[in-house]
Amino acid sequence: MKRIEVVIRPHALDQVHAALAAEGIARITVSGLTSWRRDTEPNTYRGVAYVPMSTRVRIEAVVVEDEVNRTLDLLKQVARAGRFEMDITIVPVARTIRIPAGGREPESVPHLGICGSRVA
Repeated sequence: MKRIEVVIRPHALDQVHAALAAEGIARITVSGLTSWRRDTEPNTYRGVAYVPMSTRVRIEAVVVEDEVNRTLDLLKQVARAGRFEMDITIVPVARTIRIPAGGREPESVPHLGICGSRVA
């Protein structure tokens, strides 16, 4: 299994979520991020210098190995159609455990972002 992390601007969240849901990846985790670049010049407001921050959204979904390439192609297609930039990170998932039920993979996988019908 792999965890796919996608960092986008907030206005693109609806498009990415709709595309993932249409492909059967309905369970995702969405987090708000605030970032800044080191090469950004500080601004001054009322005599106080500050570095402008930019808001981003991180979407996380866990998918089985067989679905990673198809999910990446889908994300690339959505980014090109919407003309927005997207940072994608793929992280291996060694093990999943669902604490309340004590289930292990593949029983716990549907609760981490994979459609249950895709679990082999």
